[in-house]
This record gives sequence, structure tokens and C-alpha cells, in this order.
Amino acid sequence: DWLKQWNEALTLPDREEACSKVSESIEVNLEILGATAIEDRLQDGVPETIANLKEAGIKVWVLTGDKMTTAINIGFSCRLLTQEMELITLDKETPGDERPSVKSRLATAYNKYTTLTKDASVLSAMRRRYANTLCGLCGLGGGGGEGNPSPEGGSFSSANSGGVNLHELDTDHLALIVDGPSLLDILADDTARHQLLQLGCFCKAVIACRVSPAQKQLIVKMVKDGLPHHPITLSIGDGANDVPMIQEAQIGVGISGKEGRQAVNSSDFAIAQFRFLKRLLLVHGRYNYRRISKVIIYSFYKNIVLVIVLFLFSCYSSF
Repeated sequence: DWLKQWNEALTLPDREEACSKVSESIEVNLEILGATAIEDRLQDGVPETIANLKEAGIKVWVLTGDKMTTAINIGFSCRLLTQEMELITLDKETPGDERPSVKSRLATAYNKYTTLTKDASVLSAMRRRYANTLCGLCGLGGGGGEGNPSPEGGSFSSANSGGVNLHELDTDHLALIVDGPSLLDILADDTARHQLLQLGCFCKAVIACRVSPAQKQLIVKMVKDGLPHHPITLSIGDGANDVPMIQEAQIGVGISGKEGRQAVNSSDFAIAQFRFLKRLLLVHGRYNYRRISKVIIYSFYKNIVLVIVLFLFSCYSSF
């Protein structure tokens, strides 16, 4: 009889709640003999690494399969979220829920913060902050000797013509939380997808919970191809469910560990722990960027010298 009720509960729309009620009907008068659990704690150095990446101006999006409550707790423990932040939560409405649809709530939040792009004082502060970030990243501020970027330039060039897009602004007090069922509706609609991308880039942090491997890939593709300046994306993961995301990004980093080596085999770079990402990006990444820049300049110089010599020779030889 109980098995029949359980099978019926599996076919209902609100399956989790129905299965919970059926389980409670049989789990009575029991004595707990023991309990087992899987330890799933953060690696050493994760909070410090994320804090350094954020300080360097890198946007951090967390895509996880955990429940929303667990994902938010992880966000606080790794310093991605702070108590001062306002959380914009987009979770799927349930049958009988009186809340508006997730796309309506997304549009409301998008329209609310889009008004900032029309505030001259807000734009001025954002420009100064953007310029200071560039100075810190490039090592230019405080008499660096190479000049400072103009606060009116960069991503804010369109502000001079009457307004900017939401993704060109930044804030420290907002974080976006979205779940997988909501993403099914949002990613299927072009307008909602654009609003999610703009709002996510505006927020300091984004956490997507209960997402499938395919949804992780779609989110990376949305960020990579949906913005005018086509930002460089880096995906890092340690399991087989992270492989589509790692392959979609321009740079894929795999962590070798207890989850196996599927992520490592599909990545461009392999590291043993997450904290090594800081040195990979901010030390070796900077060195590699400078080397490539010098090679490009050298290539231009070399080609100019070769062509000029031949051009002068042809003039003097009348050939």
C-alpha cells in the first residue's frame, strides 16, 4: 500500500512535497542507529583567491548544481557575498504562488536599475571608479610614467552621446541569484536573456544554482557572445558536469582532485587547487600578456624595416 502511494507521488507535479509527505507516513517510531555524510568543504585559500580576483576587476559568476540555500551559504563562506549586499533572487514560481512570473520580476529589477544610466552624478562616479580600476590593473596610477586612461573613454564612450548600457556600470552592493528552472524560461526568451545578461554584469556577483551542465554552457555562451565588446571568459571546474562549460569558454581550467580527471582532460590548463588560479591569472597571465605585446610590436617593426629597405633599394637602383 505504501509503495503504491510512493509511485503515485512520483508522478505528481509537486513531486518533492508529495514524496516528503509519503516518507513521513512510514518514518515513524524509528530509532537512529547512525548517520553518514559526505564532507564537501571549500579548499584552502578559496576566499582569499576570489577576493583578489574581484579586486582585480574580474567578474565572478558561480554556476553550481546545489540548492539555492546551499549556494547562498557557499557564497558567503567564500566571500563572494557580503552582509551589505542586496540579493536579487529569481526563483521559479510554484503552482498557486501569488508572485509574478520570473520574467516579470526580472524585467522589474532591470527597469529599476536601468534608471541609473540616466543619472549624471551616478555616471560620473562610475567613470572615476572605472578609470581607477584600469589604473590599478595596468600599474599606471600615482606617477606610473605612461599616462592615465581618460575617465571619459573606455567603456563609457557612449555616455557622451546621451546614455550607457547597464552592463557598462558596476556596483558593490548587489548580487544576483537565479535557479535552473527560472533559467529555462529566461534563456528561451531573447528579451529576458538580454535583461539577465545586463543585470548580471551590473551586479558584483552572480550565483546560478540548480543548473544542469547544458545550462552552464549556455550561460558562458551568453556572456561570451552577448556583449558588444565580447569579453574573454574563463571557466574553472573539477568534475565531468563542468566539461561543457570549460569547452565553451575561451580559457578552460580544470582542477584535478577527487572528482576525477574529466575536467582536466578537457581544459587548456590544469591546476591542483583553486587557489593556484590567482597566480595563474595575475602573475603568469600578466607576464604572458606583456610577452605577446612585445612580440606583436617586434613583428610590426621587423616588417617595416624589411619593406623600407627594399623600397629604398628599388629607388636607388631604378629597378
